[in-house]
Amino acid sequence: MQLARVVLCLMLAPGLACVGQGAGRGDALGQDGGGSEGADSSSSSSTSLGSGDSESESESESSSSEGAETSTEGESESTDAEETDTASELVPEQLTALLSDQNRRYEGVMFGGWGPHLRGLMRAPDDTLWFTVDAGEDVQHNREVLYYREDPEGWTQVAAQDHGDRVQQNSASVLRGTTIFTYSVNVDQHALEECYFDTADPELDDFACNAISIGGPYATPPSSNYVGAALSPTGAKLVWFTVVGPNGLPGEWIYTVDFGDGWNGPFVLELSEYNDFAYVHAAFAGPNSVVAVGQGYTGAYPDGQLHASVAEFEFGELPALHELRSADEAFEIVSSNDVWVDPRSGDAHVLARTSHGAAAYFHRPAGASWADHDTPASIVPDTYRARWLAPAGGPLVLVRGSAGAGGGVDLRAVEIDALDGPVDWASADSLDIELPDGGQGFGSPSALFVESAAYHDQLLGGAGSFVEFATCGQYPERDVEIWHTRVAWP
Repeated sequence: MQLARVVLCLMLAPGLACVGQGAGRGDALGQDGGGSEGADSSSSSSTSLGSGDSESESESESSSSEGAETSTEGESESTDAEETDTASELVPEQLTALLSDQNRRYEGVMFGGWGPHLRGLMRAPDDTLWFTVDAGEDVQHNREVLYYREDPEGWTQVAAQDHGDRVQQNSASVLRGTTIFTYSVNVDQHALEECYFDTADPELDDFACNAISIGGPYATPPSSNYVGAALSPTGAKLVWFTVVGPNGLPGEWIYTVDFGDGWNGPFVLELSEYNDFAYVHAAFAGPNSVVAVGQGYTGAYPDGQLHASVAEFEFGELPALHELRSADEAFEIVSSNDVWVDPRSGDAHVLARTSHGAAAYFHRPAGASWADHDTPASIVPDTYRARWLAPAGGPLVLVRGSAGAGGGVDLRAVEIDALDGPVDWASADSLDIELPDGGQGFGSPSALFVESAAYHDQLLGGAGSFVEFATCGQYPERDVEIWHTRVAWP
C-alpha cells in the first residue's frame, strides 16, 4: 500500500477565516448511507455532498424505508467570514500519513464518508494506533473487517476477518485492552454479530465472528439497522441499533450492555414519534451514565422530516429523548455530529448538523434540563462534519470539515481547565490542517474519524498527548482515501 508522510509547522491563529454558510441540501432522509433490513432486503437512497447530504430512494431488495446510499455532486454558496490577522506564538507540528486507500465506497450507491461515528482511531496498550475498514463487493455485502496498524514505516493492513453471511451495512468497532470488538447486524441470521481480534498477536488465528445472545437466545427484529458501539469508563461494552418502523410508523431503539459476564437486555425504547433513531454518538457522564445524540426521522420516507435528539440514561433504564431545535429557521437541525462530556464538571457539549451547511453547538450544564438548553449556544458556519477531541492534558478541540465551500479541515481549541459554560468557537485558537496535494480533493471531506474514549480504554493522545484524527476525502474525487493527522499540541 502506498504510504506518504508530510511534516508541517503552521502558525496557530486565534480566528479562522471561514468560508461561509454553504447553502445546499441537508439530509432529505439523513440516513447517510443507510439501509434497513426487511426479510431479505435493502433499498437504495441518494446522497448529495455539498452542504450536507440529501437522499432519495429506489426500490431494490428492501421492503423497509431506508436503503443504501447514492452520492451525487451537490452545490453550495458561500460568503467570506471576517478574517483576523492576529496569531498565537504556538507552532504545533503536524504529521500526515495515508492510512488506507481501500475505503469502502461505491459510486452511485454509497459514498466513503458514511457513518464516521462507527469507528475511530483506537489505541492499544503498547501505544500503537489501530483502525478498521469495511470491505465488500457492493453495498449489500459487507464481507470483511480489515485491520490497519500504524507502524514506524506508516499505516499497513495487518489482517482481515470474514463476517458471517450476511452483513449488509457497515460495522462499529471498539478496542478494549488488546482486543478489537466489531459489531454488525447480520440481516440473514437476524443476529447481532461480534467479531473479535487480538492486536497483541495479529498473526494468531484466535479470532472469529459469532452471533451473540442477549439475555438468552435473541433474534434482531426485521428492519434492524444502524448499529453503534461505545466503551464505558469501566470497560463495559455498549451496543445499540434501531428498528425502522414500516411505512413511516414509529420504530424502536434497542441497546445491550456487557459488563464482562454476558449481554444484558435487550432494552427496547419504543419511539413514539420517530420512524427510527440512527447515527448515534455516545459519551459518558459516569461509569454507567450515557449521554448520546442521534438523528430521528418522522413520517414516511421520502416525505418525512429530519431531527436530532439527545438521549440520556443509566444502564438498564430506557433513554429519555429530547429533541434539539433551532432558534433560527435558516439553520434547521437535521442530524447528529458528536457529543463530549467534561469529566470535571459533567457539562455536555453537543454538535449537530443543520440544513444549510453549518454545525450547531449546544451546551448543557451538569444537572440542568435539556429543555432549558435545547437551542444552539452558537452556529459554526461552513461545516459538514464536526467532531470533538480531548487528549489527556491537552485542550478541547473542535475538528471542523467544510460543508462544500472548499474550506478543508481546521482545528479550534480551548484549554479544558478554562472551560466555564459554553465556548465561543469563533474566537478560539485555530489551526488549518494541511492535507496531501495542497488539499485537492479534501475541500469538503466526507468524514472525520477521531480518537475518543468511546472507542478505546487507553490514555487519549498517548504518551505524547497528541491530537489524533483521520480525514476521508470528498466524494467522488478521493473518498476511497483516509489520511491520518497527528498534531503535537504545545
